[in-house]
Amino acid sequence: AEALIRFGDNPISNKRGIWPAFWLLGDAIRRGVDWPRCGEVDVLETVNGQLTGYGTVHCDQNPGGACNEPNGIGGSTQIPDQGWHSWRVQWDRRPGSWRDETITWFRDGVHFHQVSGARVGSEGVWRTLCGAPVFFILNVAVGGNWPGNPDGSTLGGYGSMMETAYVAVYQS
Repeated sequence: AEALIRFGDNPISNKRGIWPAFWLLGDAIRRGVDWPRCGEVDVLETVNGQLTGYGTVHCDQNPGGACNEPNGIGGSTQIPDQGWHSWRVQWDRRPGSWRDETITWFRDGVHFHQVSGARVGSEGVWRTLCGAPVFFILNVAVGGNWPGNPDGSTLGGYGSMMETAYVAVYQS
């Protein structure tokens, strides 16, 4: 799964409480499976205009569990600017054992995070993350536990947006 994304050009200091994200949520949530048991793969999240992109998996139980909820298993990368960048997550199920399978994150084709079945430690939980149906969500949340709430300096509108040129799924 890949998307080409850019952020609005409001100054970073004027994006308090802004939380853009490109993520995949386990389809099982539509059948009553609760979060995070349904599985979640965050391809990109950033908060408050900071030029740091986060990639994370959420799974199993909250609190704790195989993915250390509510934090998840995550990694990050610096974003050079608010311009266009590609964000991709790649599932590799070829190795033969679920423990050796991986989910890998990339920004502009450069690897920045990887989670393996062995790191998750449970085959059932791993199958939820790496084999169950998901659906895409691209959104900009305003406020929340992680970014905090907007304040008097926060500017809205186009300058605080997340624009997406494309979303693609490739299979080989």
